[in-house]
Amino acid sequence: MNGRSAAGIILVVVGAVALLANLGMMVRFGFAAIWPLAAAAVGFMIMRDSGRPGRDHRPAIIGLVLFLVGAIYFLRDIGLVSSYALRQVGKFWPVLIIALGVMQLIDRGPRE
Repeated sequence: MNGRSAAGIILVVVGAVALLANLGMMVRFGFAAIWPLAAAAVGFMIMRDSGRPGRDHRPAIIGLVLFLVGAIYFLRDIGLVSSYALRQVGKFWPVLIIALGVMQLIDRGPRE
């Protein structure tokens, strides 16, 4: 990703957070409100970059996790997901460890 793309993404994220704050959909504006959007944006960029031809596809799971965590916490902050639902989803974090283990077992790369 070049600097122009990064700057564009940062401007879109900051603008979206400011717009939501102005519309009363977010009660706070600061790092606590921005980190979920930043995590989702970074996760999206990792997924996008790992999907290109000739790139290693394994980092896509890290991008997906970052994107989902950021999106879920952002939805909680604007009131679309309750804290109770977030706690229930949080019980399943070990699935990520299992998925990483399965990826290691399946994708061993070229054999020499």
